[in-house]
Amino acid sequence: GKIEDEAFEAADDRATILVVEDNAEMRRFITEVLASDYRVVTAADGEQALARAQTAPPDLVVTDLMMPRLGGDRLVAEMRRRPRLAQVPVLVLSAKGDEALWARLLAESVQDYVTKPFSAHELRARVRNLVMMKCARDALQRELATQNEDLSQLTRQLITNRQTLQRSMEALQESEHRWRALYEHSPVGIAMTDSAGQILAT
Repeated sequence: GKIEDEAFEAADDRATILVVEDNAEMRRFITEVLASDYRVVTAADGEQALARAQTAPPDLVVTDLMMPRLGGDRLVAEMRRRPRLAQVPVLVLSAKGDEALWARLLAESVQDYVTKPFSAHELRARVRNLVMMKCARDALQRELATQNEDLSQLTRQLITNRQTLQRSMEALQESEHRWRALYEHSPVGIAMTDSAGQILAT
C-alpha cells in the first residue's frame, strides 16, 4: 500500500527526472522511455511542474515549450529566479517551428533540446548526458565544500596555535625579565650554575 510505496521511494536513490508535457500520450511515452533508469515525476503544465520542483528539486527537467497556463519558456524563467532551482538542468522538447525560441533558450537558460518527433534512443542519450553532468557537478561542489571546511578548520587551528605560542613566548620573556631584575638587584649574592654545579654567572 502507501507505506510500501513510501519505503520504495525512500530507497530509490536514482536521479529524478521531472517530465512536463501537456499531451498525455507523449507524457506516457517519455515516462516509459526513462522509467527503467530514473525516477520519473510528471506534470501536465508549467504551473504544476514549478510547484513540484520547488517541493522536491529534480536532477533534470524535461519540458515541452507550448503548454497551457505556463509554457516551457516561462517555466524555465521562473526556475532560474529561484535559488533552489537555478542550477537544475533543463532539456526542452521542441517542435520544428520553435527554432528561434529554443536557440534563445539555449543561449540563456537551458542545457539541451530534442526536436519532435524524436527517438527513444536520442532522448535517453541526451538525458543521460545531462544527468551525468549534473551528478559530476554536485560531486565536485561537495568536494570543494569539504575542502573549504577543512581549510577553514586548519586556518582556525593555525591561528589558535600561533596565539598560544605567542602567549607562551610573552610569558617566558616576562619570566626572564623578572628573573633578570631579581638577579641584578638582589642584596645577596646569586650564582647561576649548570647541572654539574659549574658556575655560569654571578
